[in-house]
Amino acid sequence: MSTSFEVCRDLLISTVRHMVAESGSPDGFNAELWIDRWLAESLPALGTPPKDYLSAGNDCGLLVKLLQRTQSGSFS
Repeated sequence: MSTSFEVCRDLLISTVRHMVAESGSPDGFNAELWIDRWLAESLPALGTPPKDYLSAGNDCGLLVKLLQRTQSGSFS
């Protein structure tokens, strides 16, 4: 059975794959590796790494929105 973290990670990977396909060439891009690194790095918008944010029981939706905002350049 999948945990909420795994479900969120899968959603984030899918989101990043879609973003890269829309924005350029996905050839050679490893979405799983990129998301795993992103989840572990401190994110100023959260004040914590996304992985810690999820571990605290927060919703994955905000992380998806943050990723989508980076694609559009909207950081508000």
